Amino acid sequence: MYNLEIQRNKELAVVNGYKHRFVGVRKCDQLLKWRCSSDKNCTAFIFSNLEKKIVLDSKGIHNHPADTPNKIEKQVLRENCKRRAEESLLQTPESSAIRHRDIKSVSKAMYDQRRKHFPVLPTSLDNALQQLRILETDKYFMFKKQQFIYAPADANFICLTTVQNINFLVQFCSELFCDGTFDYSPNAHKAVLSVFPNVKIMACRFHLGQSWWRKIQSESSLREAYINSNDELGKWLKQFFALPFLECHEVNKAFTELISICPSDVGYLFSDYILNNYIGDECLFPPEMWTEKPSMNPRTTNGSESFHRTYNGQFYHPHPHIYLVIKVLMEFQSETEIKIRSITSNNDQKMLNAKEKERMEFTINTYDKYKSNQIDIIQFLSQVGPRYQGKKLI
Repeated sequence: MYNLEIQRNKELAVVNGYKHRFVGVRKCDQLLKWRCSSDKNCTAFIFSNLEKKIVLDSKGIHNHPADTPNKIEKQVLRENCKRRAEESLLQTPESSAIRHRDIKSVSKAMYDQRRKHFPVLPTSLDNALQQLRILETDKYFMFKKQQFIYAPADANFICLTTVQNINFLVQFCSELFCDGTFDYSPNAHKAVLSVFPNVKIMACRFHLGQSWWRKIQSESSLREAYINSNDELGKWLKQFFALPFLECHEVNKAFTELISICPSDVGYLFSDYILNNYIGDECLFPPEMWTEKPSMNPRTTNGSESFHRTYNGQFYHPHPHIYLVIKVLMEFQSETEIKIRSITSNNDQKMLNAKEKERMEFTINTYDKYKSNQIDIIQFLSQVGPRYQGKKLI
């Protein structure tokens, strides 16, 4: 039996996965009386000693399953955080004369104190590598007593990670998103291919759709048709957003079919743009780069970009020094460790939200209908395209 303190200074007694709330003292023997609180219809009771450590008696049978250890631990964590937040909120300075600049002064003092642990900032790349190699075994730059900095003596690069991270990538990840996701920039692609000639450059479907949407927005006649749900030209434009879900050899046929049913000459403003940049023989971004038959792989870089946005928000300067970067990454590692543990224990298999999962399943089923000749190519484009149309981001 152990106790969990909840809001308003109440307590819960947890026994065998069942939570009980204190309801009073039994008159006959002065034992503490606790009633099951996991289910409001349950009438099971337990009776403990005054120290709230030992269950001496019980009454009734639970009419529901016990809570899982994960659920109880999550409530313990939540209540501890709530209590800590409330205590911090209620703590007031001894003097009411404290001013805003005093807070800034205190923050600076805290930063200066932490900075005492940092070495002198390096003045060159060689100097930085030399310092980091020394810090590989420095306890202040370790994560839970494990090495976090890896700076090989025979190479001019550093790696900030843990053995647990690497093992997880090897065992559970079929795709790796490295630090460097490139936009639709030919120069960036050439630079990558010059260093990694065997790399396969794959486009992000989301950013491809946004690129096409921006082209539509740049032409007033296209924009007006696009936002009108009843406009035939607008419906035609939205069919293009299903092209990335075809195999590359199917794109020319689909594009030709779309051109044949274009409801207005205005539409050629957009189709010519697609042909010149994404389909033609001399195009910058050929179909091999941005097409693939649908699967449960969302094929976007939104996850890594979300991380980078949060990561960049931790700094107040565009060029923070290396030791501050390391400490911030170590803080992120704490959250990463929880995610890894959750996935490896099969407690977090929900990789896609319900809405995205439903959309991907619909796309796969519609593509299967097209491949089995249940629907034609235009029907596939008209059913799938509107679900992936570009839109203004909030």
